[in-house]
Amino acid sequence: MTVTDIGRGSIGQQQEGERARHDGADSPHGATPTREEAPHREAEAQAGPAVVPDADVVVDLAQQGYTTGEIAEFFGADTAQVEQVLDGAIPGGAAAVRVALRGRLRAWASRSDGDSWQGAEPVFGIPHANITRLVRSPEQDAELAEGEGPEAHRPGYLDAALSGTVLADERARICVRCYAMGATLQELGDRFGVTRERIRQIITKHTPWSTKDIGRTLRGLREAREQEHREAVRAWSQAHSGDTLESGARLLGMTEGQVRDLLGVRRKNHLAPKVRPTSTARRSDEQILDDLRAFHRETGERTSSAFAAWAKQHGVPGNQTAAIRFGTWNEALRAAGLTAERGRPRSAHSEDDLWAALIAAVAAPDGGTSHTKVDAWLQRHDGAPSFALIRQRLPYRWAEIAEIALAVLRGEPVGQGDEFDESWRARVTAPRDWNAAAPEPTPTQHLRDAMAELGGNLTMATYRSWASAQRRPTAQTLMRRSNLSWGELVREAGGIAGGTKPEWTDAHCRDAVQDFRAAQPGGGTDAYTQWAREYARPSLATVIKRLGSWREAVEDSASGE
Repeated sequence: MTVTDIGRGSIGQQQEGERARHDGADSPHGATPTREEAPHREAEAQAGPAVVPDADVVVDLAQQGYTTGEIAEFFGADTAQVEQVLDGAIPGGAAAVRVALRGRLRAWASRSDGDSWQGAEPVFGIPHANITRLVRSPEQDAELAEGEGPEAHRPGYLDAALSGTVLADERARICVRCYAMGATLQELGDRFGVTRERIRQIITKHTPWSTKDIGRTLRGLREAREQEHREAVRAWSQAHSGDTLESGARLLGMTEGQVRDLLGVRRKNHLAPKVRPTSTARRSDEQILDDLRAFHRETGERTSSAFAAWAKQHGVPGNQTAAIRFGTWNEALRAAGLTAERGRPRSAHSEDDLWAALIAAVAAPDGGTSHTKVDAWLQRHDGAPSFALIRQRLPYRWAEIAEIALAVLRGEPVGQGDEFDESWRARVTAPRDWNAAAPEPTPTQHLRDAMAELGGNLTMATYRSWASAQRRPTAQTLMRRSNLSWGELVREAGGIAGGTKPEWTDAHCRDAVQDFRAAQPGGGTDAYTQWAREYARPSLATVIKRLGSWREAVEDSASGE
């Protein structure tokens, strides 16, 4: 008679009969029931309260390869109850668990040249007998058939205990089998109405196994099982970035809670979004340029502060958005046709490059969706843009940026307007070499870029502020690289070294007034004084000294236009 035969009733249905059968040994006042009394005891037990299986234990036993019938026997419950618990805990239920375990076992076998299935026990934390059944192997050890298992520290130690073919004593057989499946001595004692010490004695004295060796074996299997689950979840996460936890749970034969806990910080890559990107249409570059032109027509101004106030009144993006989109405020004005001055974009990276780098960082095994993970990944790749640049240039909250990246990885549509179409998705997912750094500009090129915005009279202090905002090398770094002093470096870049008094000519003054009137039509002497200081042009005093009064200077510059 095997344990499966015993299990056609349940352990719960037999407890009373088993308890009564051994009352003579466990109680001085008890009497052993006759064979005819046993069916009555079983009928009484069957009428007892229904057993509700614990979901966590059911899942753990299923992931060790036990069948739903064996798990039901373990709890003294119906097989339908166990199947219902598994269906509620794991997408796909018991079938998904078996398919996942069988797939991982066979993948291990393909990597392990000639290893027997006993070698899989310490890797997967699954008893050898269950492994052979999962992979449908005909392997049978002769020593197990004879009821003599291997030593406690060897794979297959629990096989005979789980098979139920060795012992004639039914209670001893049930006790050792359930204990080998993870039941505690106290739980078994409660079932049979005896103390936990009595259960230990039954296992130790009436079976070839000891509770100490079984416990040690179970701990080892549990640790191996946890490690194998962790590695399986990590491999799934790296191969399926952006997939949902439900998808991973179904594929791995685990609960969503298990997958979430084993993922650790990478679970953010697979969680359903808490905040979906807003559906508000993003203002296009051409619309921003139209805003700038309308602002200039209405006010005659070109300053960023004036546009910020105007934009607030009209409910459109302000000067920062224009500067971010086009690189600098002057570059935005130039694109709108409002000035001839040419600025320089703040970065050689396009917006597509920023999205591509972000998506690569989220999908990378050592990346993620948190600020820290993405920033660290970007810093490790010389060709990638900085995290600060991504946050500055992409006009979304971080939660929205991360969700857009995950939607791309999942192949889902991005509900954020027409710009996120299939052509955009193809551009941002195209392969890029993020390890290849862009060519580094020379020290003089950095200074020329600064002078294009700040003017030719470039001091170390003004460059320091500009370089900090633009994430450029410091003045000390440029001098060290060029082996030149600051003045020599500025002169080599075509500027006026700090400390050197400019030699302004009448032409310099006339050109300065013309440029000022183009930038600020109708501006007076106070406005010119501030503008000249900002752009390192001839002072008001110099202009009046060389061209006469301010009125004469304006007339002189107008006649030269």
